[in-house]
Amino acid sequence: MTNISLKIASPDELSRVTDTLAGAFEHDPVMMAVVLPDRRRARLRRLLRPFLAHGIAAGQVTTTSGYQAVALWGPPLRWKTPPGLLVRSLVPMIRAAGSRLPRMLNGMLRMEHEHPAGPPHWYLHAIGTLPEEQGKGYGSILLGHGVAQFDVAGLPAYLESSNPRNLPFYQRHGFRIVRELSYRGIPTVRAMWREAFPLTEKN
Repeated sequence: MTNISLKIASPDELSRVTDTLAGAFEHDPVMMAVVLPDRRRARLRRLLRPFLAHGIAAGQVTTTSGYQAVALWGPPLRWKTPPGLLVRSLVPMIRAAGSRLPRMLNGMLRMEHEHPAGPPHWYLHAIGTLPEEQGKGYGSILLGHGVAQFDVAGLPAYLESSNPRNLPFYQRHGFRIVRELSYRGIPTVRAMWREAFPLTEKN
């Protein structure tokens, strides 16, 4: 599909993009390990909402026009989660994880600790497509749009893949596995890095 239109999400679209990512991650291996199983999608909506609201305010959430797929990016040198956002997210985290909260927090802190300090790069916090829309090219167009902009700026990108089924998808867009992150009670996460491709190499 080449006729998919993309846009930067606005505040009045918060509920729509939250619904998309919650649906996309409902059966994600890591989310299944840290979020309680009953009403998982509803718990994910509450968990993701403050993070997406923060991203929308900063202009860092991109979506397809029909909300089939959503991406949340973190800009160079400003990808870390602000302490205030963590405080605002604590109640949704407790409701989402229950007794699994220590596992969730430990995983978040460990991933941030393992995050490369440099060089400056874009960070893909999350990208997801609604289950019923997967395989139609929405995610590929969305990710391709992001990395094409980074190539123009000469900036690399970084992400963590929580689902091994998605590794070929990221590799097709130039990402490579740089390390495996293992945390107690959480499935292995693959850290992936993508160097910027100079435009001269594409021509």
